[in-house]
Amino acid sequence: MKYSKLVHKIHLISSMIIFSFLLMYLLTGIIKINHNLFEIPPVEVSQYTVPVEKMMDGTPREYTKYLEEKYNFRGRINFKKDQKENWVFNFNFPGDNIQITLTPAQDTLHFKQWKQKMTFFTVANRMHVQRGFKGGWAYTTWAVMYDISCFAMIIFAVTGVLMWFRARKRFRYGWWYLAAGILIPMGILCLYVFWK
Repeated sequence: MKYSKLVHKIHLISSMIIFSFLLMYLLTGIIKINHNLFEIPPVEVSQYTVPVEKMMDGTPREYTKYLEEKYNFRGRINFKKDQKENWVFNFNFPGDNIQITLTPAQDTLHFKQWKQKMTFFTVANRMHVQRGFKGGWAYTTWAVMYDISCFAMIIFAVTGVLMWFRARKRFRYGWWYLAAGILIPMGILCLYVFWK
């Protein structure tokens, strides 16, 4: 395969990856903005308390692992110590968020759970804002797609410049497009920074 055809094919493939990602982002953004057109399921909150079966005699991370395995939790995990000396553990998964509070006396676990039915709107809403690798396959898959799309944008730009350099007849017009591609984002950035 000739060099020019190879560059052209890579440029085309990367553009299709970018198009699919931006189309998804556009559609989920429109759905997110026009949320009044959709029936949004309510968030159901439940709370309960259980006695401690195992005290936290190690690190908070080890205790988080214990809670995850004992109660079969999933999703993104974080923990912190609040002002009342309680240890608070959070397990966040799309549509199912659980907060567990361990009292300083380590005699009680307080559970607070937020559940929301996954509908077309809730899925689109979460797709639009989800990020990061940690939290299970749903987060990892989405993060990999993000990275592939970002890599495709770089490849698209590089191959576009390479094709432009070989297009001698239209070479001078390319400077206008290159300048527009730099000045428009910089102008929007300055508008956000200096707007009062």
